[in-house]
Amino acid sequence: MQDKLKSADVKEAAPLKKERNVVINKIDTLEEKKIEIQEKIIRKTGDAKKYITEGMTMSNVKSLLGAPDGQERKYDPKFRVYTWRWHYGNSIVHFNGADLVYDVY
Repeated sequence: MQDKLKSADVKEAAPLKKERNVVINKIDTLEEKKIEIQEKIIRKTGDAKKYITEGMTMSNVKSLLGAPDGQERKYDPKFRVYTWRWHYGNSIVHFNGADLVYDVY
């Protein structure tokens, strides 16, 4: 686009400048959103590690951190039970077969 502007005459340059400004604004908006998302991931990761402790219930975790970003239900063949893993940022909260926290990392 910049090359087009260099070789454009005055009449052609005005719409190209408008288009360039629109593109630059979109890039700025996306960059702001990216930063916001990255900060949210960092905050959620830290909050999970800081506030969640062994023995908490799923309800306790939700009341402190809100709904998880994602979750997985896994079968644990060692104990023959289904367990949950809830994702908060880059942290994972592990629940045992009784749906109590047994690990956060």
